[in-house]
This record gives sequence, structure tokens and C-alpha cells, in this order.
Amino acid sequence: VGFGVDWHYYNTQSKGVVYEDGSPGLANDNYDMKINSNQVYLNGYAFSRYFLNHIRLFVDGGVGQSWNSASYADKYKFNPSIGGIVLGERTIRSNAYDYGAGLIMSLVKTINVMVGYSYYDQGMIETSEGSINEKISFPLNSKMVYAGISLIL
Repeated sequence: VGFGVDWHYYNTQSKGVVYEDGSPGLANDNYDMKINSNQVYLNGYAFSRYFLNHIRLFVDGGVGQSWNSASYADKYKFNPSIGGIVLGERTIRSNAYDYGAGLIMSLVKTINVMVGYSYYDQGMIETSEGSINEKISFPLNSKMVYAGISLIL
């Protein structure tokens, strides 16, 4: 059993085509959306006894806070000087949680190899209201499969 404080930073940008009314024939705008998230979690960990001589299962989970921001802009793709919708960046604080599980294998007394899966719910994210007096709002979550090597001093 163990406890820890984890910090995560997430930053992504998505660009693409806006399909008005869901129709590819009305693909007149290009969009640019930016998303950032800072998260802090208080996590707990539990480990099984060794089996197959050197392998242990582990589970973890935690609760915390996230600070999420998003912005959105689109422009008419045939004449980019014609402005489109602009929804500025807005940062909101949300409750967050995570959980995961995996395997740890001891290669030697001081070296471990681990594989695992984690799910992160970072809460809500939204843009500011922009030129159309509307905002984009949606839940932010991520899933991660990972592998690593650790050295125990």
C-alpha cells in the first residue's frame, strides 16, 4: 500500500474542416482548437503478493483538481481574411479522478519493469463566449496504456 501526489500536464491542438449541418458538401470553414489541462491528484496504490516468483499486480486511484482551458477559431477556407467564429481561451477548475491497474515484474532486486492502464477524468472544459454568444463545453478525459522501467535505490 502506498500514497502519492501526481501532477499531469496535457496540451493538444486539433485542426480540421467544419462540416456545416454535418454535410461534406458544406465544408467551407477550417477550424483550430487548442486544449490545455493541468491536474493534481492524491493517489493511493495497492500491490498484490508476488506470484510466478517475480510478478505483482497493482491497482491505483485518486482524486484531485484540474485546471482546463480551451479556445476555438474557424475561418472561411476560400478566403481566410474573412473572419469566422472566435471563442477565446477560458480556464475553469474542475474536480478530477483517476484509476488504473497493471503488472510489475522484478528483473533483479533493484530493477522493475511495469505495464499498466490508466483512466483520467479531468472534469469539464469550455471556451469563453465569443462572436456568436455561445461557448463550447464538454467533458475531458483520457486513457493511457504505458510501459516503463524503474530503478530502486
